[in-house]
Amino acid sequence: MNEPVIIEGGVLPPLSIITRDVTAHAIGVTVLKESDGELYNAVILKKGIPFPSHDNTDRFKLAERGQTDVVIEILQGPPGARRDDCLVLGKFELNGLSKVTDPNREHEILITMQLNKDGILTARARDSIDGLEADLQVEYTNKAT
Repeated sequence: MNEPVIIEGGVLPPLSIITRDVTAHAIGVTVLKESDGELYNAVILKKGIPFPSHDNTDRFKLAERGQTDVVIEILQGPPGARRDDCLVLGKFELNGLSKVTDPNREHEILITMQLNKDGILTARARDSIDGLEADLQVEYTNKAT
């Protein structure tokens, strides 16, 4: 009995459409704001998105020229919130990046996040120059408020 019912020209959805899990909080990564040197949350998965979710990707640059390693810290919290005001869900590293000294060339790190139907958050980082990748999986069940 999951078939839609037509009433007065409208369609009532089956229960499977109405009962969907959504994120209770935004999820992002720690970024360094160059203007004040503070750490903030750059949201990749917005609050209220249904899951399973599609891949959501954002691009980031490295803090320093010649940097060969980066720590990616997954945060739960509002967009632009200070890192200390967010919940840290996990962290992972992307190591062994080539040392770039050419001022016209820089690493771009693509960070992709996805929530599967079981609430498992997968975060994946990929470097644009070397193609190196690293990932992290976190059991996310709409963590603490």
